[in-house]
Amino acid sequence: MKNKQRFLANYRSIITPKIEKAIRDQQYARLFARDSGIMIGSQGEVWFSEICEKADCKAVRIKIIAINN
Repeated sequence: MKNKQRFLANYRSIITPKIEKAIRDQQYARLFARDSGIMIGSQGEVWFSEICEKADCKAVRIKIIAINN
């Protein structure tokens, strides 16, 4: 979802109690990382990664790339 307003309007259906618990209970030492991103939750509930701001990737932002509920 690429629209902040849509995300906020649908927050409770996206950030379910299961997703909230996975985020809350995550421990740094138990993060799983691979080339596509970093996983929160034992079943890949949330993934985040660097996203290039421009084509040259000199500036990046860390963003959530997937929420699996």
